[in-house]
Amino acid sequence: MTKKEINKMIKAAKEMKGKRRNRFIDESEINIMAKLDRKRSLNGKTIRVYSKDGFVANSYKYRADIDAIERTYIDNKKVFAVIQVGAKRSHGGGALVTVNSRAYDI
Repeated sequence: MTKKEINKMIKAAKEMKGKRRNRFIDESEINIMAKLDRKRSLNGKTIRVYSKDGFVANSYKYRADIDAIERTYIDNKKVFAVIQVGAKRSHGGGALVTVNSRAYDI
């Protein structure tokens, strides 16, 4: 991940944040993604880093979104994206970093 890509992700994350006060991405998550992107063992795999604010329980009454940064491969080219997904998980638990949809320890 180059400096240009990092700055692009920071800008996209700020735009997606809007007026929300939690579960948004900042530079710390983007730096984690950049660190993981440099690991040779993770080449060719999908990596997703969620906001450090974490998830909420399924019993949470209102809509809850969480931002994530994702690296995938399309036609053998790396593609980075800032996405927004539902933050509801069973008992509010879930891995904040996943590789191929499986938990990954940093």
